[in-house]
Amino acid sequence: MSRKTPWSLLTSDAALALAGLTGVTALALHSVAALAVGGSALAAVVVWDAFGDRARAPSVGPCRVRPPEAFRDAHTRAVITSIHAAHRALADTLARGARPLPVELDGAFDAVAQLERHADALAARAEEIARHLERIDTTALHRDVGTLARRAEGARDAETRAHYEAARASRVAHMGALCELGRSKERIAAVLLAIVATLEAMPARVLQARGLGTGADVARDVRRELDNVTIEIASMEDTISTLEETNA
Repeated sequence: MSRKTPWSLLTSDAALALAGLTGVTALALHSVAALAVGGSALAAVVVWDAFGDRARAPSVGPCRVRPPEAFRDAHTRAVITSIHAAHRALADTLARGARPLPVELDGAFDAVAQLERHADALAARAEEIARHLERIDTTALHRDVGTLARRAEGARDAETRAHYEAARASRVAHMGALCELGRSKERIAAVLLAIVATLEAMPARVLQARGLGTGADVARDVRRELDNVTIEIASMEDTISTLEETNA
C-alpha cells in the first residue's frame, strides 16, 4: 500500500477539479462564503484521499501454486489442495472485513505470495522425484545385489570376481541414491506442511490485526513471522539441493 505525500494529495484529480470549481464559483458570485464552503469540501477530499486507501480491502491476488490436478503424486496433490484452500480462506477473510487493516501489515501479502512460489517449486521437485521412484523396481535391485555378491564369491579368477564386485557396487550406489531421493521428498513434504500451517493461520491473524488497540502490534508480528518462515524455507531448499548434489 503506497504512502501519499502532501503534494500528491493536493494535486489529485479530485482535489484539483474541486479547487477549480470552487474558485470559479466564488469569482462568479463574488462570495466569500462560497469560497469557504469550497475550501471545506476540498479539505474533505484531501482527507479522503489520504485515508481512503486504508479502507479498501487488500487482496492476495491469485494463488501462485499450480492447481492440484497438475500433480500426480497423491501426497503432493493433497498438500497443494490444502494450500489452495488456505489461499481461498485468506482471500474471503480479507474481502469480508468491515474494518481496515493497519498499515503495518503492508507487505505481508507479498510474503504470502513468496511462500506460495516456494511451495510451487518444492511441489514440482517432489513430483519429479515421485515419478522417478515409481519407475524403479527396488525389489529387483535388491535381488541383483544378492545375486552379484554370490557370483563374485563363486568366481574362479580375480578379473571375473572384480567385474562382479564392480557391478554390485554400482547397484548398491544406485540404491543409496534412491534412498536419498526418498529422504529429500520427505523433507519437501515437511516444508510444504509448514507452509500450509502458516497460510492456514493467516485468516485468524488478519482478524487479530483488525482488532481495536492491538492491531498494529499483531500486524508487525505477522510480518515478522512470515519473513522468518520465508527465510527458513529458503534455507531448507538450499539444504535439500546440497544434499541431493552431494549424493548424486
